[in-house]
Amino acid sequence: MNTAEIIRLLESQNEQITKSIILDLIKEKRLADTDYKTLYSEYKGDVPILNREKPESIPDYKALNKIASGLRGLFVLQGTAFTVGKSSKVIIEDEKTLELVKDFRDLNQIHSKDAGLLQMGCVCGQSGRLLFVDKEAKFRVKNLNSWEYLVVKDATTDFAQFGIIYYEVEDITVNSDADNSVTKTRSVTNVEFYDKKKIQFFTIDGNGMRKTKDDLIHGFDSVPIVQYENDKLQGDFYEERSQIDAYDLLLSIEQDELEDLRTSYMVFSGAEPSEEQMENAKFTGAFGSEDPDFKVTYLEKEANAERTRTQLERLRNDAFTSANRVDFRDDKSNAQSGYARVLELQTLEDDCSLKRVEMQRVSNNMYRILASGYSKMTEKLECGSIITEYASALPLDLTYYSNFLSLSYGKIPLEILYSQLPFIENVEEAVKMFNKEVTGLEDIEGS
Repeated sequence: MNTAEIIRLLESQNEQITKSIILDLIKEKRLADTDYKTLYSEYKGDVPILNREKPESIPDYKALNKIASGLRGLFVLQGTAFTVGKSSKVIIEDEKTLELVKDFRDLNQIHSKDAGLLQMGCVCGQSGRLLFVDKEAKFRVKNLNSWEYLVVKDATTDFAQFGIIYYEVEDITVNSDADNSVTKTRSVTNVEFYDKKKIQFFTIDGNGMRKTKDDLIHGFDSVPIVQYENDKLQGDFYEERSQIDAYDLLLSIEQDELEDLRTSYMVFSGAEPSEEQMENAKFTGAFGSEDPDFKVTYLEKEANAERTRTQLERLRNDAFTSANRVDFRDDKSNAQSGYARVLELQTLEDDCSLKRVEMQRVSNNMYRILASGYSKMTEKLECGSIITEYASALPLDLTYYSNFLSLSYGKIPLEILYSQLPFIENVEEAVKMFNKEVTGLEDIEGS
């Protein structure tokens, strides 16, 4: 059964889960898991160019470079760093809630966890986070690999109806020999099934699926798994993989030609060197001849070199443009300033803005689940009053904004002027600070 069929079946059974449904859900999800593992492997550096092989017709002494440009990692780095590079800010009016949330965030190092969650989402297109209660009755969070969990969502609320975490482990069985020296190792899959109240534990092996532990109350009023979803549920380099691979291959071939001196041909005139002279030249780096007409020149493949450089630039630029990323190593990009620089960064900022909105949704769901856990411990968490803000970490052209202020001051009301500056979060407070510095007074009525 596919996921849609499973959801309809669950609705007809009043959401009663069965082992066969769990197995079907995991079986279907594993089709996507293969892609997730491949994407993450490529992100970590195992890219196709490293598997480049030399054709049999090419001699062994010829160069065979395998240059990986690292663009996959760069695209994910920009998407992550410019979205959550600055620590998120939580706005809470209730003092008790503020204290509980601060302790929770400090204990779990939420800023670091957010970066890890987003990074996995930028690679695979989605990522998950589990909330749980540890042995000391403290609320903890754990980020999940994209290929080791799934959630079935309620179509009306977007909240999880069920969640499944599954992972492979090595099961070691000791034989009943007298000395117990012979063991058997096999790979099995541990399964944790989460509903709105409890956790069920299973193991999948060659004999099917069996229950392995007693059920455990997880301590929340809803499924304690939240999911980050990237734009189009795709990774940040998913659509650019072919361009990046072509760039890596062309870069490697060009380096081969440089090392093998294939970017130019050696031309002999007046005489032809003997095989002995050719062999000696490999060690001396020079040709000698008693013939006064003997001459050696190079015929460079200028058209080929220029065409290669143009194609490399085209592939790189197309990849950056398609992925909504900025090539900060590009001389033209670094030379830009003012409004041109703003426009250059706008596509990257647009992408990061979508990620920040999604991270805020994930954060809201996390605190909603957390509030239900605190309510069971006689602590009240006002999750509705929690506002999480993720600030842009994009570089600013302060010279541009300085000129803007100089040209506009006295012509535009100060509040409107300051509202156009991305580094000012509280316009009212900024106006008060400005008035205090200029006049020495705390505030000026009507300023």
